[in-house]
Amino acid sequence: RAGGAGGAKELAGIGDALKDRVEGALCAVLLGEQGGRVPVLVTANEQAQAAGVHAGDVCSVLSNVIGGGGGGNPSFARGQGNDASKRSEALAAARAALDGVLGGV
Repeated sequence: RAGGAGGAKELAGIGDALKDRVEGALCAVLLGEQGGRVPVLVTANEQAQAAGVHAGDVCSVLSNVIGGGGGGNPSFARGQGNDASKRSEALAAARAALDGVLGGV
């Protein structure tokens, strides 16, 4: 889980780097800020997917909180919103969604 500044391209690079460096299950939830918008990227490796994580579902949940939309497939999803003031709330919603799938691990 991470939050930071950047656009969609930068977030994709960070997500790819994390997937290549982490052993075991990984679901990375990244939020950026660019031009008044909040790009979102969620990526889940094969181990996380096997545990029930669906990146598209997580992305949809948190994108809705920040006043936007998003989705994707089980391994990779993108979204965008326009309310940066709700970034912390969005990350909490993503965490709750993941806890629901993973049982609070």
